[in-house]
Amino acid sequence: MATVLAGMVLFFVLAVIAHEVPQEVGISPSCWTEDLAAQLRTLGVHTYLTETYFFLADFAPHHAPRPAEALETRGILVKPLNDPVLGDGFMRITTALPDDNRRFVDALRDLMGPAREPAAPGARPRVNRYRL
Repeated sequence: MATVLAGMVLFFVLAVIAHEVPQEVGISPSCWTEDLAAQLRTLGVHTYLTETYFFLADFAPHHAPRPAEALETRGILVKPLNDPVLGDGFMRITTALPDDNRRFVDALRDLMGPAREPAAPGARPRVNRYRL
């Protein structure tokens, strides 16, 4: 958990630096968010990007608390929304450093099994009534 927290602190520091350092240095937290969302879409997760370092993701037909709990045992924290309007597959995903994002996607790939059909970015939210 300390590693995840340290990675998030470093992300925020880099986000501040990114606004003060010329682009040629290569620090671009917004690109990390877009890359993470794209990787999740290859797993069949629907993503809803924002202008921030976090975004909404729909893991349907998976019941979000279950993968969240499994990820927590691996030291990865995500927030299932448990929103009755959106459905029980939605989570808030916070972008971290690229290596941490890769570890997150690899862990999800292990948990979710074979890839499903890639999800379209920004697809319309759907109500999920499944509890897997």
